[in-house]
Amino acid sequence: MKKHPQWGYEILMETGDMTEEAAHIVLEHHERANGSGYPSGKKGDEIHIYARICAIADAYDALTAERSYKSAKRPFDALKLMQEEMAQEFDPEFFAAFVMLFAPPNYNAHHMTSSSSNLV
Repeated sequence: MKKHPQWGYEILMETGDMTEEAAHIVLEHHERANGSGYPSGKKGDEIHIYARICAIADAYDALTAERSYKSAKRPFDALKLMQEEMAQEFDPEFFAAFVMLFAPPNYNAHHMTSSSSNLV
């Protein structure tokens, strides 16, 4: 399972139609800011900016999607779990921005810091 980013990258590169940005997303979407990801164990800014963004969306999707082996989490529960158990794996600024996508309209987020310790 941990080889799927590399396999996907290789398959898509064979098409000759993949952009550089897409290549980074496919290859690095399971890398983590703290270096705990795969396939290369990259961390922080070593991970392409688009891959850091997609890593958050991918984790959220995995938590909120119904699977044959697990039920879907509700959006708030998924965000709470991401904050409490996974926040160190994500770029803090991008994670804060992602959480704000779920805020009510006209929510004033000026009091928030770049820390993701108390977002949900």
